[in-house]
Amino acid sequence: MSFGQPSRSPFCAGQIVQCQRSLLWLLAEVIDVVSDRDRLWLRPLAVAVSQAESWQVFDCREDSQLLVPLSAFEAAEDVAAITLLSQLSEIPQASQAGRQYLRTLLRQLLVTAV
Repeated sequence: MSFGQPSRSPFCAGQIVQCQRSLLWLLAEVIDVVSDRDRLWLRPLAVAVSQAESWQVFDCREDSQLLVPLSAFEAAEDVAAITLLSQLSEIPQASQAGRQYLRTLLRQLLVTAV
């Protein structure tokens, strides 16, 4: 009998994951899985905001790494991730608007995780 066994994570280091909350979509790279706390240590790559029939993409590669609930993320769809990541070279890095959208999404994650 074992007590407090951490859940087995479907994620691994280097994997691209995604999280969508309302009109915000976060794409991030897994740095590590903190299994005993059911958390992911992530490097944010981009946040996208749904606007009518398109997405506005913000580069988040220079933002701080995150420790977030594992259950809020899923493996990124290859085509969607590649499409989004290919746009990063065309947009300015570290915009204030991008940081604000990332903070908004993180607040939504923390509220639903409680």
